[in-house]
Amino acid sequence: MLSQETKVGLLVLAGGMVLSLVVVFLGDIHFQKGYKISILFDDIAGLPEKAPVKIAGVEVGKVLKIKLVKNKASVGVWINSKIKIYSDTKARIISTGVIGTKYLEMTIGSEDKLMLKEGDMIEGINPISFDKMVDRVMGGLDGLMGILESIKGEDALGESFTEILHNTRDITKKINLALGPTENDLRETIISFRNLSKNIEQFSADLKEISGESGETVKKSIQRFDRIAEKLENIMDSFSVISKKIENGEGVIGKLLTDEQSAENLKKTLSNIQSASKEAKKVLRRIGGFKTIWDYRLHYNIDEEEFRNDLGIRIEPNPSKFYYFSVNNIAEKEDSDYDEGDQKINSFSAQIGKRIGHFTFYGGLIRSTGGLGINYYPFNIGNIILNIEAFRFSRKVGQETKAWVNLGGKVKITDWWSLGINGEDLLEQKTISTTLNLTFDDEDLAYLLGLAGLSSAVKR
Repeated sequence: MLSQETKVGLLVLAGGMVLSLVVVFLGDIHFQKGYKISILFDDIAGLPEKAPVKIAGVEVGKVLKIKLVKNKASVGVWINSKIKIYSDTKARIISTGVIGTKYLEMTIGSEDKLMLKEGDMIEGINPISFDKMVDRVMGGLDGLMGILESIKGEDALGESFTEILHNTRDITKKINLALGPTENDLRETIISFRNLSKNIEQFSADLKEISGESGETVKKSIQRFDRIAEKLENIMDSFSVISKKIENGEGVIGKLLTDEQSAENLKKTLSNIQSASKEAKKVLRRIGGFKTIWDYRLHYNIDEEEFRNDLGIRIEPNPSKFYYFSVNNIAEKEDSDYDEGDQKINSFSAQIGKRIGHFTFYGGLIRSTGGLGINYYPFNIGNIILNIEAFRFSRKVGQETKAWVNLGGKVKITDWWSLGINGEDLLEQKTISTTLNLTFDDEDLAYLLGLAGLSSAVKR
């Protein structure tokens, strides 16, 4: 066991290390040379600070800070000095997938334009909001349903189709009347064409004796004309048969126009489509912008000389709200002499949190018991977090009731791992532990799964 003086010395040393890391990682200090520019957007569509800046899919910088300037979003970015970007560059916000991880995509621009330098400001290409796109599509569907519902009355749709059928019957009767006396004339005309074609054929035979091959060509042309006349007569007969079937309610079209039950079923189907479109609109609005982060934490308790593991998942519907679920102290065996003063083994956490300015407030289950906590961001960015949380408020220690209180902080070294130090159970045991925290969001997992698939393909 370490003495109290040693513990205090370690805590002071850790505080010095944290302060040094704050200067490096939270002061926007880059080990590579670069320059900063600003890009104006009407809407940043959920682009977070610290998002990557890419050209042709290759990361060349970072989003530093986002602020409001004259009703527009000003996005400050840092660009590697090796990358030369010109004034006609195109900058747009891109989403990597359904979940919607955002990054800033830029182009190099034309070399005959002025090169961007420190402090320059350009206009970005405004993204099309997913919610606005859904509103437009669903608005169109609502308009269509409104037109269909504008037909008043319970049997209005069936009456409309009946009216169409009556109009169709009137048209067919008029066609029959028009073709009545004329139909025989048309047939006689066709027969006359046939007789004429025979006479022309005889004429072509006589002409053959005079013109040889030319006479044969004329004969073939007349034969084609005769076949065309026959087909015309067949088409007229088919049209007459089809119109009678429709009038009698035969076939698919005839039944649709004459059967009132079919009209009623069609009306109900259109109503169901409208209801389904409204539900789909609600679902699409909810899933657009969710971000999922897998969280692994390895704790080492200096006093007890033990390692403990936590595995959790953090779901962010938007940058200021999150849900967190985790299993804590995984796969450890509980001591036979366990009492209320010890940590709970294989415990569970389920929390909801809200970001407000420099603070995040959260509460719910903390290690299988009710609790609450506060995260503090000194510079309003996520590279350093100071934390205090309290839970197990009804814990009995001897004759006293003492809550379990933890106080600590962590520093984000890269986008996916960070280091921290914590004072645990400050009201009773006063132990110190260090933490290694690994986080992977949906984009990181996509890259990892892609590499795993590529490795399997290479092995085969």
